[in-house]
Amino acid sequence: GWIRWHKELRSFLHTGTVVYADLADQGADLRGIVASDASRALYAFSQVASASSYPPAPITLPGLDKAARYRVTLAQEPSAVQPSEHGHQHWEHEPLILTGHSLATAGLRPPVLFPEHTALILCERID
Repeated sequence: GWIRWHKELRSFLHTGTVVYADLADQGADLRGIVASDASRALYAFSQVASASSYPPAPITLPGLDKAARYRVTLAQEPSAVQPSEHGHQHWEHEPLILTGHSLATAGLRPPVLFPEHTALILCERID
């Protein structure tokens, strides 16, 4: 469960760099922690209030190595995210591979969430 998973990630969660992103949607929040060597990152995307648009605007993921490629996945089962009825994005079911530059500039479309729900996004460097 969650305790085992935290133990697996503890080394970088407690030593990494905390990052935040400015989002177009004032009802959303994105914050994360990036490993000191930028080998992986965990972001929490939260819909704190009703979204200002549908579908939600892309979110950018700061702090990654711009030259590296990353595997982007939901860090929990898609069913645990509690999306709205229209909510799943393609990358929620199979990994998305993008560069750190793409994730920091163009970003990706987040899951569609009900207010007061959070999705955890894991990025792992693959090269």
